Amino acid sequence: MEDAKTLALQITRVSQRAERSLYASGCALELTKCAWFALTWQWDPKGKVHLLPTARTQAEAKLTSGGNLTEMIKIPILEPSEATRTFGCYSAPNGSSEAQVKILFKRQRMSGRL
Repeated sequence: MEDAKTLALQITRVSQRAERSLYASGCALELTKCAWFALTWQWDPKGKVHLLPTARTQAEAKLTSGGNLTEMIKIPILEPSEATRTFGCYSAPNGSSEAQVKILFKRQRMSGRL
């Protein structure tokens, strides 16, 4: 799992640089809306690949926000099955569209069409 820790370190460096750049230009990165995935695969003896749960990944990313350089905010790591909203669509790294389907059904029920 050393690769995951290296990944977390790189994500932290790049994200902190982006956060500082945004802050310097008068903008902000909303850390409460941030999350990251650590995708780790394992091959079984038959050569089939399996996406491992994040719980096995002992890595974390922490960032500072704005002018507060002393408080480190932990950015949550999500499971590969957890969907996030990007450009109005919910998708998960494991390819599941379950969250998007649930959202669409909920919207249909709210509009009274289902």
